[in-house]
Amino acid sequence: MASNMEDSMIPEMEMEIIRKDLLRKSVKGEWAGVIDIYEKHPHAHKAKLTRNEDTALHMAVSNDKQETVKQLMNIISSHHEEGKEAPEIKNRQGNTPLHVAASMGSEIMCESIAGTCQLGSSFIAARNCKGETPLFLAVLCGKKDAFLYLHNLCQKYKLNGYDFSWRSDDDDTILHAAITVERFDLAFQIIHLYPKLVDSINKQGFSPLHLLADKPSAFESATIFALIADYIIYRDQNRNEGIQT
Repeated sequence: MASNMEDSMIPEMEMEIIRKDLLRKSVKGEWAGVIDIYEKHPHAHKAKLTRNEDTALHMAVSNDKQETVKQLMNIISSHHEEGKEAPEIKNRQGNTPLHVAASMGSEIMCESIAGTCQLGSSFIAARNCKGETPLFLAVLCGKKDAFLYLHNLCQKYKLNGYDFSWRSDDDDTILHAAITVERFDLAFQIIHLYPKLVDSINKQGFSPLHLLADKPSAFESATIFALIADYIIYRDQNRNEGIQT
């Protein structure tokens, strides 16, 4: 509590000095110094340091500093007021640190961020400027481990994963995304976890089957392609016949 009160009394000019010091240490990779600043100055947790409006936490994640991310999150979560806001800070692209960790495919950093704060649905539901959630971004970047962790996190919080499975800009779903980036193994897994996405249509009027049919490279993964195609066709036939699957 005393640290919070002292921090709130720091003049604006001194806070700017702290911010520049935090940026310098982050750029140089002096993560012990970054951790020290986070411990002494809770308000620095929310400071945007770069032209991209990244915080030190964003930068640690981007540099794949897994242990540093864990330590920063432990410090953040120990300051209850700041702990509720700092991990949700978005950069210029609208990405939170969890978005960045998901795009890198780091299950460890996703767990450090999401598991430490216990922020629930607002954390998982955050969308960037393209309308992408961390769950969607993990699939778009072809990161299966991060996707499965975030899916399980939805289950843990008793959240409907479908709510976070689409991009609001164009209504593409995680199934569209997996097929687009030609991760057919991931697409097959998504079908089993989110079967209703087979019937999804984006704003261009394309279903996952449309995208799949337009991917010649899918035939190189014949087994997985056949399984996906057969499942989708089976679903479509049953839907047309009015049969529930």
